[in-house]
Amino acid sequence: MTAQQPRYAPDNRRPPALRLLVDTRPPHTGWVDGAWWPHSHDLTAELPALLTVLAARLGLVHRVIYHLGDWDETPARFTTGASWVRLGGFHRKTPHTLDVVGLTGARIALLIVPPHTTVDSARVTMTTAATRGNTSTVADLLRAGHNAPGDIPT
Repeated sequence: MTAQQPRYAPDNRRPPALRLLVDTRPPHTGWVDGAWWPHSHDLTAELPALLTVLAARLGLVHRVIYHLGDWDETPARFTTGASWVRLGGFHRKTPHTLDVVGLTGARIALLIVPPHTTVDSARVTMTTAATRGNTSTVADLLRAGHNAPGDIPT
């Protein structure tokens, strides 16, 4: 594995598809700008694909702020491409959210859909979170997809 390859593709397989929906049109009125459904709880493995896509809107990404309980142990910074990104984990950050901050201060707030979520539930939750004008709380957004068609409560 070379230093340029993401950790989640050590055998040169195609990385999993990025599952992201974001309302890119201002003004933003809700708690989040959209939703991201990562494949695991390994933040440094999941971030490269996300940051590549969001950099088109934010420019160079400088910081990611997250809730400590949502992810496995994470370093304070890591490299993606040729850039260092600071990772700030906080217990006081709203659970199931993540903020991506560009060098200019532009920010995108995302709802984090837990990796184990069913496809139908995740689809409803992500669509609701990225709907223009949505003002639902994080808890309401996560409940939105709970009774999605095909979702079997455990």
